[in-house]
Amino acid sequence: MEKANVHISNMDTGEKLSLAWTPEKISVSCSGRFQSYNVIERGEVKIPRGMNLASVKWSAKLPGDSRCSYRFVNSSYWQEPKEIIRILEKWREDRAKLRLLVTQTSINQDVYLDDFSYDWEGGHGDANYSISFVSARDMQVKTVKEVDDERAAKQDEEEAALESRPTTPSPENVIATAGASLWSIAQGNYGDGLKWLDIYDLNKGKIGGIADEIPPGIDLKLPL
Repeated sequence: MEKANVHISNMDTGEKLSLAWTPEKISVSCSGRFQSYNVIERGEVKIPRGMNLASVKWSAKLPGDSRCSYRFVNSSYWQEPKEIIRILEKWREDRAKLRLLVTQTSINQDVYLDDFSYDWEGGHGDANYSISFVSARDMQVKTVKEVDDERAAKQDEEEAALESRPTTPSPENVIATAGASLWSIAQGNYGDGLKWLDIYDLNKGKIGGIADEIPPGIDLKLPL
């Protein structure tokens, strides 16, 4: 079975980096839980699909050229440790958006390089290093003025929507019922009993001087 390999790509420049020495263990943090996966020559390892990784980290070795003949070093990916360190440090300083892919696992996600440290060891030109990545999430930062403008625009839209609502037209006339008065008719149709005077002015030819109890059946014209 093919062993896992680590590939890192710069999403902005297209530059790619593959590691000749696969880390033995990769620690993954997701949804507040921490899990570790052995990936080097341990068979296929799977992270549950759909899981949104929060961070990924590991410690391993950047092998010197004398290690290229070792069976656990992929010589086709080998680069000078100094060159790999230069690339990783630049990506971290630039806050470059990266794509992290670990074959034989489900780790395939956009990330930022969060932390990178190393030290030199022995006479083989090896560098021991530790590295960690965090998930790349696009975040939009707004000024106070932008937030206030958005709120004001939303309020204007809501007020315009209320104003545009069709109003129920007032009836042009009403038939008086038993016990009705001009006051009750005005109150029922306009919510304001004092408008009885307007109704009286339109209908005084029909009702004469009657303002209290209107005889039922009279067709009264109502002001618009």
